Amino acid sequence: MVDEENQLDKYTSSSTVEEENQLDKIYQAAEKAFEQLKEEKKDKERDYISEWYRWVDLTKKNLKNKLN
Repeated sequence: MVDEENQLDKYTSSSTVEEENQLDKIYQAAEKAFEQLKEEKKDKERDYISEWYRWVDLTKKNLKNKLN
C-alpha cells in the first residue's frame, strides 16, 4: 500500500508543462462560462441547480473551442 501511495505522489506532486497547459485551458473555459452566466442571470432570481447545469454546458462548449 505504501508503494502505491508513493507512486500516486510521484504523479500528483509534479506537473508537466502539458498538464499546466491543460489546467490553464480548463480554468479559462470555466471562467468564461462563469462570466457569461453572470451576464445571463443579471436581474433574475437565483436557481443554483439550473445555473450549475448551464455552467457545465458553457464550460464544455468553451473548452471544446479551445481544443479545436
